[in-house]
Amino acid sequence: MKRLLCALVILAPLCASAQDKELVPDKVESKTGAGWGVTLGVGASFSFAHSSHVVGSQDGQTWNIGPSIDFGFSYIKDANEWRNTLAVREIFTRTPLIDEFVKTVDTLKFESIYLYHFKNMSWLGPFVRFQLDTSIFPTKDVRAADVVYNVDGADRDPTDRLDLAESFAPLHLKQSLGLFAQPVDKPHAKVEFRAGAGARETMGFDALAVNDKDGTDAIEVTSVLDFNQLGGELFGGISGTVTWEKLGPTRPLLYAISIESLLPFYSSEDAGKDFVDLISVEFDAKLGIKLFEWMSLDYNLRVVRQLLVVDELQIQNNLLLNFGYSLL
Repeated sequence: MKRLLCALVILAPLCASAQDKELVPDKVESKTGAGWGVTLGVGASFSFAHSSHVVGSQDGQTWNIGPSIDFGFSYIKDANEWRNTLAVREIFTRTPLIDEFVKTVDTLKFESIYLYHFKNMSWLGPFVRFQLDTSIFPTKDVRAADVVYNVDGADRDPTDRLDLAESFAPLHLKQSLGLFAQPVDKPHAKVEFRAGAGARETMGFDALAVNDKDGTDAIEVTSVLDFNQLGGELFGGISGTVTWEKLGPTRPLLYAISIESLLPFYSSEDAGKDFVDLISVEFDAKLGIKLFEWMSLDYNLRVVRQLLVVDELQIQNNLLLNFGYSLL
């Protein structure tokens, strides 16, 4: 309940163009817009397979189901641009080896960013950003057979599951401010760079993270640290929509690639790590094609290097056939 209240308190108050051959033109007209804009998309992913007496396959059913929500509201008027996005992704999986639904994807991400475009250089200006990243449901590590969990150096009795975290834990917060540049702003390619000062807070709420090591019989699990960091932040991203005549205008290809990093000048915890190991990096790549107005094939790759949380690269791949509809 404390984690839920924390998330609600944070979320409640928040409820240039370039010429074809020029990276940065000599003069860009100030951005204008119609004011407020709202988008809402809801969807779901689903897959099912069944095997019986098939050589090389386990007998039983395999299910993958999960809803998704994308909500955004923005304000663009003259020199002001305010973007807000809320994304929820859930996938639950059931296999013949683990005969129960176990969550494999569970993310809630909210971002609010305000950009002020300079009058004579609308592709450049200051920005301020806030981001929240957490999970909605409790987290468990479920195995097909009993294993020994080594939690913070102590072995536990063999079991096939371990409670890792409650709802909204751990909770990651980001704040940053600085300068942005949008040298290209076209439908097929929107490029944005940001540089400035950033702050990161991670609240573990007694959560555990699987940090298994090769060459050991036990499954190593460590507590998620509570820590704060201050430092320099860098961001680069490109996104757009591409259409081909062969696919038709109703089947566009959407893509987005971004990378951001924080170089900490201060960290409340170091866990014995040096400066290089404290640098956090996040890479995100998305690719999707609209097969029909209500169906799309989407791929998402997310790579996170945050060694204070998990002493390994966190890599997540998702390839899903999504059924959804844009309500707004």
